[in-house]
Amino acid sequence: MEVILRAAEGSASPADLGGVCYMPPVKAFIDDTTILCSKENKTRRMLDRLDALMNWSRMSFQAEEVPKTVHKDRLIGVAMYCRKAKLRLPLKSIVEEYTCGKARLMTMFEDSEEDPAVTSIQPQLRSFRKWKVHEADNQAKRA
Repeated sequence: MEVILRAAEGSASPADLGGVCYMPPVKAFIDDTTILCSKENKTRRMLDRLDALMNWSRMSFQAEEVPKTVHKDRLIGVAMYCRKAKLRLPLKSIVEEYTCGKARLMTMFEDSEEDPAVTSIQPQLRSFRKWKVHEADNQAKRA
């Protein structure tokens, strides 16, 4: 495995951690392998190279041991920590964050009834066409 990791390491440059601090792109300890790259495309290139080397050597990742990162002998869900890459979330989780934020804001406005500035303004919260924050708030209070 060490030979495969060293061969894959050549496809990516060391991770720039700012200033003069650089980290090697691959860190491995027993059965845990960490890939550090400065940009998302470099990480993907390294993963593709690692996948090609694993196929060439007729080795496979064992999905029973690491169910979140390996599926059917291929790497799929890799946690990438990158300063410049955009976080890719599924649409469902973005909607969940939006609805939670609106409900939290609604509760904050209701709890600040003593504040004359908030009661005089009577802020209106905009929401989805199919989801209304007032209806969700009333339903949560009834439950």
